[in-house]
Amino acid sequence: MHYRLKRNRSGYYEVRWTEPNRVSRSHSLRTKDKVVAERRFDQFIAAKEQTSSGEVTIASICDDYLTTHGPEVKNPDQIRYALLPIKKYMGNLLPDQINDTVINRYVSQRAGYAKSSIRRELANLRAAIYWSARNRNTKKQEFKIPVTHSAPRQEWLTRLEARDIEDCIETPHIRLFFAMALLTGQRGNAICDLEWEYVDFEKNVIDFDHKENRSLNKLRAIVPINDQLYPQLELAYRMRTTDWVIEYKGKRVKSTKRGMRTAYRRAGMSHLGSKKHILRHTAATWMVMDRIEYEEIGRYLGMSAKMVEYVYGHHHPDFLWRAASSLKY
Repeated sequence: MHYRLKRNRSGYYEVRWTEPNRVSRSHSLRTKDKVVAERRFDQFIAAKEQTSSGEVTIASICDDYLTTHGPEVKNPDQIRYALLPIKKYMGNLLPDQINDTVINRYVSQRAGYAKSSIRRELANLRAAIYWSARNRNTKKQEFKIPVTHSAPRQEWLTRLEARDIEDCIETPHIRLFFAMALLTGQRGNAICDLEWEYVDFEKNVIDFDHKENRSLNKLRAIVPINDQLYPQLELAYRMRTTDWVIEYKGKRVKSTKRGMRTAYRRAGMSHLGSKKHILRHTAATWMVMDRIEYEEIGRYLGMSAKMVEYVYGHHHPDFLWRAASSLKY
């Protein structure tokens, strides 16, 4: 089969070819750069030829999907981590061997992990199989995901527990991360992604919602710097050696799992593992308990007021009190 590298009307490069049944096909390489396009063109042909010869396993489909589709997404590491257990438990199987029995066995093998994690892994498997069927002419196999979404997490810290944890943190970058997570309510990834150019000390605001993040699925917010966070941020700014707010030994910090795990353990809360999202839950819970309006909390956290009420509304001091008070006889 003859493959051609062409440019479409929008200026993007794509692969074009004609199937034996004379049906014309094309695959966008998602770039206007010729050098990048030529590299992706070669990778496409190599993967296509590999796929068309012999039996293609789930492992090879996952690798092909990550190599070719990964560069097109914002965070390819999320796909890679999701497909690791898929390759471990189902990598040697063929697409048409994936059925409900195999999927249920996989769910049993992953018992103990969060339901949302298992759903994400199986969703990425399905996406990889669909992608391969569409772009590599492999078998498209349908299957159901027998795992429901996890219920909203309800873990949160008291203010005393938060102070105990902070007292157990020895490294400055973990201490700053912990303070920012609690006092801004933003996700761990948003904090680790933050650069100093988006911290405005004159206006006292942090812009987590700058244009580079607009394509993300998760909403981010612009939040004020409160009196407790300001001196910590100012000190970190004066001591900075990189463009990143959270740094360690002159390098950007992409994950704080190890530091948070150590802090929780020293504070006698090992059951929290390395959870970072509990800090966001805590921030939301504290604001609801202090009777802050749901809409204001939503704007602060980067979520809808309806979602704030659904997940955290039961922490409100007046939660359903009027309804309960009406039920008298």
